[in-house]
Parts: sequence; C-alpha cells; structure tokens
Amino acid sequence: MVRRYAAIMGFVMALAVAVTVASADDFWVKKDWKQWSKDDCKKMLTNSPWAVKISIQKSLVGPGLPSDNSNVQNSKDSATGTPGKNQGGGVMGPDATGQAGSSAGAGGETTEDVNYVIFLESAPPIREALVRQQQIEQHYDQMNGDQKKQFDAKVASFLEKPWDTLIWVHIEYFSGLQAFSRQLAEYWQNRPADPPPNDLYLVNEHGDKIFPVQFSSTKEGGMHMDIAFPRMVNDEPVVHSGDKVIRLVFTSPKINDITESHENAEFKLDKMMVGGKVLY
Repeated sequence: MVRRYAAIMGFVMALAVAVTVASADDFWVKKDWKQWSKDDCKKMLTNSPWAVKISIQKSLVGPGLPSDNSNVQNSKDSATGTPGKNQGGGVMGPDATGQAGSSAGAGGETTEDVNYVIFLESAPPIREALVRQQQIEQHYDQMNGDQKKQFDAKVASFLEKPWDTLIWVHIEYFSGLQAFSRQLAEYWQNRPADPPPNDLYLVNEHGDKIFPVQFSSTKEGGMHMDIAFPRMVNDEPVVHSGDKVIRLVFTSPKINDITESHENAEFKLDKMMVGGKVLY
C-alpha cells in the first residue's frame, strides 16, 4: 500500500495554497490521472481543493526594515494574528535544502515559521496523485508489460479501497528553522494515539464536531501524521447533501516566540466535485 510519502517530501512545495474552482480547465478533469505530469501531482498535493497549506510566521526584522512575507497565503503573524500575503511559493518537506519564507538560520533569520500541509488522503484524486508520483519516479511509462503488472498489483489496494467508512487526513509539518522543526516533531510525535487527541477534529457546516477514531504520528523517517474520522456519526452523515464546507481544527503548539494557536483548514466541498460527486 502506498502509505509512505517520500514523493511529497523530497522537494520544495508551494507555500501558498489557493482555492481553485473545478472546471474543464482543471487538469484532474481534463486528463486521466495516469497522464498527469510531475507538476500536476505536486499541484494536487499542495494547491488543489483537496490540499490546504497553513503557515504561521513571526517577523524578526527591526523597525523600518522590510519583512519578507512573500510566498505565504494561509499565514498570520503569531503575535498579531494578521493574515499574510496571498502569493505563490513552496511548502518544504523535511529536506534540509528547502527554506520557508526567508528563515536563514542562526543570526540571519528574518522570520520564524511553522508550516502545515494538509490533504485528504481518502479522496481518490489525492491517492491517484501519490501513485502517479511513484510511477514517474520509477519510470512506469518505460516499463515492460510484466513490470507494469507488478507495479499495478502493489498499488491496487490503495487505489481501489472504497474508504467508505472513514475520512483520512494526512498532515505534514515543518519549519524553515531546524530547531523549530525538532520542537514540532517532539510535540507531534509524542501525542498519544490512544485515545486520539480531542483538540484535533472536523467541524461540518452545521457546527457538529467530529472527533478522530484513529491517530498515528510517525516516529522516524519523516514529520507527518495520519488521522481517521468517521463518515457517519449517530447514523447521520458527517457531510450532508448541499454542504459547501468542512474544516479541520487543530492546535499548533508554542514554538519559541510563536505562540500556541488554534488553526482551521477549510475544504470547499463544492470545489471537490468530480463526475457529479463530491470526493473526500
């Protein structure tokens, strides 16, 4: 099963996540997923209706000096709560070669930052992007027939699993400062799995809180976690017909001068419709 995310974690991804309108111009509508490019996959996992980026920043520059808040969309200053700029950029995985904002290390920082990339792993377009990334990395299009069959067999259960009882959410977290990344990892990797944390939950359009039934945070090899939420609660669907939004709510910890904050990752359901059906 494709559950490790080496493909998403080895490159510099976008710091800004814009909400896009599903239309005939969107690549997931125009092209079969097996024809998606590397950039298409990157966009699906970082800048699509199924993926949200949250960046929390604190400027370290002195009065009268320009603050580098470019490349930030869902961001805010940790002290003032002021939204950041809506501009393009990249989200960094744990690859030490990437930098978020203009954090430059000891003595040279202009910002302190904490970042989260959140995507709905149970949504078919996300799973297809993860598999297509592996196809591209392993040169699937140049494989012979037997090699393709072997690859297809390995990923079949991940692609074809109906996921009809749970909503799976995948979260990557990081900072442009190594010390901050270590503190983030220490916080999230020490959250207990049983019971799952109750300060991390979904909220539907009707104000209902949906708490997780499963939680796992990797201890080695990456800074990410997976959370499962029920699709039905008390015999009622979490997402009702006609609903337009669902939110993931979680608490980001205090990291040095960046204060603890309550974050909301919003997914617009009406933008997540493919073939007449909302996919999540």
